[in-house]
Amino acid sequence: MNDIFADAVSVFPDRIKTPVINAYKSSDTLYEIRFVKDCSVYFFTRDGIRFVCADGKLSNIYSANTLKPKESELEEIVNRAMGYSGFLYDREIKEGFVTYSCGIRLGICTSGGGKNFGLGNINSLVIRLPYFEDPTEYSQLEELLRYSSKGLLIAGAPASGKTTMLRIIAKKLSDGSSGVYKKVAVIDERGEISAGKPLGACTDIIRGKEKSQAILHSLRLLSPQYIICDEIGNVNETKAITEGLNSGISFVASIHASDIKELLYRSQFRLLFFENVFGAVAFLSSEAPGKISRIYSREEIHNEINRSCNNMHLNNTCKLLSCGTA
Repeated sequence: MNDIFADAVSVFPDRIKTPVINAYKSSDTLYEIRFVKDCSVYFFTRDGIRFVCADGKLSNIYSANTLKPKESELEEIVNRAMGYSGFLYDREIKEGFVTYSCGIRLGICTSGGGKNFGLGNINSLVIRLPYFEDPTEYSQLEELLRYSSKGLLIAGAPASGKTTMLRIIAKKLSDGSSGVYKKVAVIDERGEISAGKPLGACTDIIRGKEKSQAILHSLRLLSPQYIICDEIGNVNETKAITEGLNSGISFVASIHASDIKELLYRSQFRLLFFENVFGAVAFLSSEAPGKISRIYSREEIHNEINRSCNNMHLNNTCKLLSCGTA
């Protein structure tokens, strides 16, 4: 049992913890542990979904033997993850998640509670496990490191391995794998990229701070050569990144988009693309987390934009994109 898994299950009630630990012993690479109230506990692994049985065995079939968590047990998991000090997690819990231990994220699905996603009756939980595996399987990693000097965007669907890829790139740049040691600043708003561990010999980590402010802080005080951050999500973050570009910084970031068409509809991507922040976009496979399905160079992205503009069904996209080139 590795340390990250041990930390993850440390908040589980005994009735759930024991079978989960036993099931883990026979599981393949584990990405997530998920709970559905009165229904199931299951693993999301390299081989797909595997249900945890009450006797600690794993099954690829849902059955009467599947471990079924009670709502009171799900509430206990959340309270333990917060150390029974909910006020310390006020900002996170409103957004429906808690980050505990060393960067383990616990997502919470509730009914009721108004705009507060962490309040109400708990329906399900999902725990995402950070990984630090040797990236020997990433056959295109050297190519990504080359692209990163001109800005690299990692795109993919949820749970496709974007955060893991950012973590690997940060360590490789900082540890001199490209032939030269690089100064790297990692903006780790939710603590998931670093998971409480160092990311190379020359990496500064800003954890638990609002992303746009943390980017500006690193520009003013840390003089990094690379800034790495996850999930570009709003205008403030994109503006902070463009300010960094004017300072000569290379950015490596991630964004939710499963394919190039979906990416072109993202307003934050359009802004950053036409500001020349990214020289390439790498898409990760939704079927095999961590596997690169396609890398687009800047020229290829331009071709996709032109192709979209020639499609009558994407006229609105074309107009929006054209605004960015004016």
